[in-house]
Amino acid sequence: DVTPNESRVVFDHKELTGKEPYTLTIKPKKAYDLEVTHPGFIPSNQKVELSRGENKTVSVTLAKKPDSGFLVETIPTQAIIYVNDSEWKEKSPTVIKDLEPGAKYTLAAFLPDYEFLKQSFTVKEGEIQKITLTLKPIQATLSVTSLPEDATLSINGAKKKKTPTGEFKTDPGKDFVLRIE
Repeated sequence: DVTPNESRVVFDHKELTGKEPYTLTIKPKKAYDLEVTHPGFIPSNQKVELSRGENKTVSVTLAKKPDSGFLVETIPTQAIIYVNDSEWKEKSPTVIKDLEPGAKYTLAAFLPDYEFLKQSFTVKEGEIQKITLTLKPIQATLSVTSLPEDATLSINGAKKKKTPTGEFKTDPGKDFVLRIE
């Protein structure tokens, strides 16, 4: 008897096929290898041995592998998440699990008015790793010139420089008062 159903069963180095349960006739006093595997479960390997005249029932129940994956958080939250360039079903924060341990995955985050962020991570077996992606606001550039040159420039009441000023970095959509005298 094997749980879960449709597991791969190898007895004495030969894969068993057909319907479960399997009934085998084996020679006594010899140890046979029994291997049972199923995706997402911890494999079982054991020795089976019979004494002369003995009948034996062997039941194998595989334990589910612990989840492996990522808890993806972003600052700010509600970013669209991509796993290996495919959009994930939920926005951040989200848990991405049932990933292949040891495999490398590319995680990316997108939020309007923020720079697209993409990084690679390797999955650790049996662990949900916390990943925090900090998104940077997209900066806008403001250049100020005036005629005549050498005018005094104030932004939000603070005197900055004489024109031409070069460039100022600011967040897109941010309101400010610009005064040139």
